[in-house]
Amino acid sequence: MAKFVFQLQPVLGQREQIEREKQVVVGAINRERIELENELRAIQASIESEREDLRARLGPQALGFAGVREQAMAVKALDRGAAGVAVRLAEVLERLQQARSVLAQASADRRAIELLRERRYEQWRRELLSKEQRELDDVVNGASARRAQEAA
Repeated sequence: MAKFVFQLQPVLGQREQIEREKQVVVGAINRERIELENELRAIQASIESEREDLRARLGPQALGFAGVREQAMAVKALDRGAAGVAVRLAEVLERLQQARSVLAQASADRRAIELLRERRYEQWRRELLSKEQRELDDVVNGASARRAQEAA
């Protein structure tokens, strides 16, 4: 039986490899995004905790101006840290968007070769079926001609 051979299989393999590499890049950037989001959540939780402590210190049993000032400075430091993480997160999100765009292009490039392979396979299959049908017709016509010759 005939076997289908796709001439551009090496190209398809290369495109699949490129797509896998782009997926790895997107995954790494996505992990970085998740880490930064977790860091930001932790900082926000610390800020909320510090603010609660500050509210408690400002309450009826205030412990003094120095303690309140210290608490307020801690909250400001955490705010600055959160702002820094937010800037890094914005940069990571931009890189992630670009990496996803590159991945989408790599996927489209691979898919184009796959579609070409599918079309060529269908063409090869139709040609094979047509050839087999012609050969079968030749066998039937030959048998019919022999029967006609034997009858005569």
